[in-house]
Amino acid sequence: MNTTNMTRGKKVNAEILKFSAHKPGFTFRGKLLGRSEKPWVDKDDGEEKIIPVFHFENETHERINVFGDAGLVNAISGANIQEGQWIEIEKGEQHDLGGGKRVNQYNIYELT
Repeated sequence: MNTTNMTRGKKVNAEILKFSAHKPGFTFRGKLLGRSEKPWVDKDDGEEKIIPVFHFENETHERINVFGDAGLVNAISGANIQEGQWIEIEKGEQHDLGGGKRVNQYNIYELT
């Protein structure tokens, strides 16, 4: 491909958002663009895990990659959120699953 006559478009690298770094009540608004998976090495046990990444665009057309946990994956899939849909995600309290396991809770709101 000859790139000599091409012009540079908008900046497209994405901010990373980890809900785990925020307290309950934190909210994020965006349009879902898609979903992928990313390998990640757990610092505690050195095990490689695959984490879901939700790709969003905000109202100023900036791209944000939201790292998902089990609670967020369940909330988005349970709400049947589709690509192109604008939503607000609100982080809730953790829920005890028993056996020392906990999961973050999320509320998903459709934006109209």
